Amino acid sequence: MAQHENDDGRELLERDGTPFSEEIRFVHFDYLATKYSFDRGNSYPSIGDQLDALFHAGVFPAEMAAQIQAIKDANPKPS
Repeated sequence: MAQHENDDGRELLERDGTPFSEEIRFVHFDYLATKYSFDRGNSYPSIGDQLDALFHAGVFPAEMAAQIQAIKDANPKPS
């Protein structure tokens, strides 16, 4: 099996103390190479909150802002 480009040669052990297999090493380093994207995705505010913030900041074109405002007016937030 080919070595993963991020494999730095350190010893990696299973919970029982046995070394990782070549396949598990490759999967481990592949996971580490993309882990940031999962961490970021879980840390961002929801898409709805992001879009609402952009709406309130006046970032949307007038036509889109009018459509959003119409939806907000038709479905008011309870007091």
